[in-house]
Amino acid sequence: TGAFLYFQEFKGFLNRLLNVIFKFSEEYKLKIKIRLKELLQEKGISQRQLSLKTNLRPATISHLCSDSVDRVYLRTLEQICDALKIGIHELIVDETD
Repeated sequence: TGAFLYFQEFKGFLNRLLNVIFKFSEEYKLKIKIRLKELLQEKGISQRQLSLKTNLRPATISHLCSDSVDRVYLRTLEQICDALKIGIHELIVDETD
């Protein structure tokens, strides 16, 4: 149970870190992009299919496919990466000039 508590604390830390990164990217004009739309096209998977595989709401998947994402839960990214069998580095990229 000690390892579980450590893991939960670590996930909380990563969630806070992701929110800081997104806020920082807004303030300093970094272009961090979630490539979900492109990955779904490459893999021939619809947003609806991904929603069913991940048990995420279709609206959540649709929002993550848009260019207006300013925050995201780590668990959501984990579910997407697991469903698509990809690493986080394939889902999130830095497109800063």
